[in-house]
Amino acid sequence: MTVAATSLPTIPLENGDRLSRFEFERRYQAMPELKKVELVIEIAASSAAIDLHDKKRAYRRNQVREYLVWRTLEGRFDWFRLEADDYVSQVPDSQGIIRSQIFPGLWLAVSALLLGDMPTVLSVLHQGLDSPEHRAFRQETKSL
Repeated sequence: MTVAATSLPTIPLENGDRLSRFEFERRYQAMPELKKVELVIEIAASSAAIDLHDKKRAYRRNQVREYLVWRTLEGRFDWFRLEADDYVSQVPDSQGIIRSQIFPGLWLAVSALLLGDMPTVLSVLHQGLDSPEHRAFRQETKSL
């Protein structure tokens, strides 16, 4: 008995999906009409060091423009920006802040985060959200 191959519809990606890397990329590639992911933020534990390189390759292949990883057990925070087909590690400025190029107003006080100083983290985030560049970004995205 021969079973005819059928083409099953691709189930759309949704926030909160827990998919294997293969399944994510299969769905992602099958939906060219979707806007592509520009920012990925992860909170990772024990397998972070192993997964970091594989995930960076997958995100680079899919042109994710910024990739942030908080490695909680290692007490590290990595912020990568895609530049000329490779990820470049971002470092905090003289004020200890990294500012997103993709989402103006997304500011992070990295040292404060790693020290557990959430009042400072939130204060810096709110400063970014109150910035002129974030207001302009919001206006720009309203027209989309």
